[in-house]
Amino acid sequence: SGNEFQGLNRMILNTAKSEMAFKSNTWFTAKQMQSAGLTPVSEDDYGVILFSTKLVDIEGTNKKEKKINYYRVFNQDSLEIIPL
Repeated sequence: SGNEFQGLNRMILNTAKSEMAFKSNTWFTAKQMQSAGLTPVSEDDYGVILFSTKLVDIEGTNKKEKKINYYRVFNQDSLEIIPL
């Protein structure tokens, strides 16, 4: 999406990059991988779990609550083009 990761997500990715010896700073979601025709090199690659938060209205009140969404990203170094 071109957006930079921030806060804790950035720390998580920097740690994962270091521990897995990735050289690339580029990360893909499953949807982005599919669009680019990429797949993980290893079937054992489960990616890195990140999160996002947003405030949502609590129905029937004037209050909001924080909703947490989790998603998985994969480093470019761990991906390959899907063979045809």
